[in-house]
Amino acid sequence: MMKNDIKVEVKCNAEDYRRVLFWYQWKRHLSIGVIWLLIVFIALYTVGSGAGCIWLLTNKTAPYEFFALLLALPLMTSINFYFGIWRRAKKIAQISGLLTVTFSENGVKSDAELASSERSWKKFDKVYETKKEFIFFPQDNVFYTIPFRFFLGDSQLQDMKSILREKLGKRAKLRS
Repeated sequence: MMKNDIKVEVKCNAEDYRRVLFWYQWKRHLSIGVIWLLIVFIALYTVGSGAGCIWLLTNKTAPYEFFALLLALPLMTSINFYFGIWRRAKKIAQISGLLTVTFSENGVKSDAELASSERSWKKFDKVYETKKEFIFFPQDNVFYTIPFRFFLGDSQLQDMKSILREKLGKRAKLRS
């Protein structure tokens, strides 16, 4: 049972959003890279075993251009991924204002300048704890972050972890 509500005032910056977006998307990006490397090796094997012999007879540099393109695409995708996250984080930080979040026995209440919401603990999909923040998932692909620096000391942070364990059980993915 909660003795007191935990109230936190949050004003995330672009770095906070960037960190969470990288955390959220790195596995997907890595799996795409691994699949692409498999495609490159299959193409290398195919061309090396004779399927590309017509290229070799007509244009000696064509296979190398093909391989360069195959290797350049993941690099260009990675660069686009990196700078895309930087742009998104900056935009989110610009439109985000001060948010007051209250954690109570019944759930989470959020109050901002233009909107407010309440959500019961049962309706949270999951909550993750990383090295620097809690990431709340009210739905599968919808999330928001509350960095640890907004909590009033280690005591309040430990109380928050206790609440998450009690209210969410296995849906709380905590580090300790």
